[in-house]
Amino acid sequence: MYKKKLLIEAISTNSGGAISHLKNILINFDNQNFFQEIDVYLPFKTRKLMPIKKNINYICPVFFSKNLFLRIIWQTIILNFIIIKKKYNCIFVTGSSHFLLKGPVVTISQNLLPFTKKEVDKYFFSLFYVKLQILKFVQKTSFKMSDGIIFLHKYSQNKIMSQIGKIKGMINVVPHGIEETKFKKSKNEKKFRFIYVSNIDLYKNQVFIIHAINDFLLKYPQYTNKISVEFFGSYYAPALKKLDQALGLIKNKKNFKYYGLKKKEFIYSKKKGYNTVFLFSSSCENFSVSLIEGMSKGLPILCVNLQPMKSVLGNNAFFYKYKSIISFQKQLYRILTSDHKRNHASRSVHNQSKKYNGKIIASKTFSFLKKVSERHYE
Repeated sequence: MYKKKLLIEAISTNSGGAISHLKNILINFDNQNFFQEIDVYLPFKTRKLMPIKKNINYICPVFFSKNLFLRIIWQTIILNFIIIKKKYNCIFVTGSSHFLLKGPVVTISQNLLPFTKKEVDKYFFSLFYVKLQILKFVQKTSFKMSDGIIFLHKYSQNKIMSQIGKIKGMINVVPHGIEETKFKKSKNEKKFRFIYVSNIDLYKNQVFIIHAINDFLLKYPQYTNKISVEFFGSYYAPALKKLDQALGLIKNKKNFKYYGLKKKEFIYSKKKGYNTVFLFSSSCENFSVSLIEGMSKGLPILCVNLQPMKSVLGNNAFFYKYKSIISFQKQLYRILTSDHKRNHASRSVHNQSKKYNGKIIASKTFSFLKKVSERHYE
């Protein structure tokens, strides 16, 4: 009997939410009944994080993973030959960009930044600015060539499609998924640990957080020994430099610490004597896996009042007005002074996280891949 085969092209999947998304899809492979086999092309380091399952074949083209130039050769030449030879029923590209001539090809929009001019302009004029301009062109071309596009949120779909125009492919909105966890009520402690889990970058606004909390501690010195702010994630070097400069200029620098990349067990571990609160201040977000992970942990969340975060969180977070230190400090004070409000937000945001159950999200993804494949071969 002829096997229906899926190719997942994930050679650029090497960090953050993209890894979590891929892992969730593969963990739930057995819950769908259309594709009998999957070939997954991915980096060797990413391979070690993926599940071992019958009928999932992992291929690590190590040579072509070394740099951007080799990855372009891989996608434009080598992969096209592989697809022609193996005759896949569907090709799923997880990295937004491709130059595949034979379909059906489905891609997923993982990066909103190239399509957000006010944020891109913050990098003017640098190599990264040029890279973002190239990425925008390449992704627009890829979306026009695709038979299907998955957007993570309606907000990013509208923003990107308004800059692309008409396309031939089908469109679907499927967010990232997470593993559902049980709600664990925390004790009301005297101290507070604020965690920001995201790469250090200009549009993530970590420097705003530093200034807003430092100013708060100057106004309310009684909280100086009760607040710890922890930043986790990789970094864009110029943004990290600005963060270090900001810390060098403030009085309460001991209240802030950048840990770099750490395992989730370390990030979300319970610190004795501390309540943990999740921070999020990004002004350009496609869909944050770290945010929904914080939700699933049942952590009260202090978040900027921008989309798509507002609709992802619903009415279950402490929202502050973008760029407003006064608004941020008002919500911060509410968190610090009301056990009831904090506990209510904790439970309600955990319930909200159930919308992003990994099994449901994987099922929606496979259903869309099936639909695109069947349409192509009609």
